[in-house]
Amino acid sequence: MSKTTKSQVRDARIRAELSVDRVVTMILSSDRDAGWGGNHPLGRFFDLKGHQPARSGYSGISRVWEQTATLNDWPDRYQVARDLLGKLTMDHRQAVLIDRLCRGKTLSTKQDGPVRYSDDLIASRLGVTQEAFRQRISRGYRRLILLLAPELKGGVTRGD
Repeated sequence: MSKTTKSQVRDARIRAELSVDRVVTMILSSDRDAGWGGNHPLGRFFDLKGHQPARSGYSGISRVWEQTATLNDWPDRYQVARDLLGKLTMDHRQAVLIDRLCRGKTLSTKQDGPVRYSDDLIASRLGVTQEAFRQRISRGYRRLILLLAPELKGGVTRGD
């Protein structure tokens, strides 16, 4: 058995991030395409505070998640990325999507400068600690890496 190198883990992480980016693209496609009626997906992420909604009635993010499967005009690599993220827990899927979608990006601009989506702001909106949010991201990417490159099992550790 060969030893896992940092380069292999880094390359797998890049592939994992690309998969997440593809799903973000699908989710942020036009409101009509993703089944939204004027609500922004990011607002739904925060409104749900990390909990998967019940399947009865209107169910925000799960509805959009399910609707992405019905979008037929996406290349196979996007569908594969969606299927890959579907294998994560809701908390981990939400965390990696938020990581790529808004973490560190500008929320608004005020007179004294831009307000950014910090880990503290995101965690408070999700109703979790910063550490819990960071762990969700880390665990989500670890799982994606292992799904993309199972040969790295044992070589993906905390902090990779």
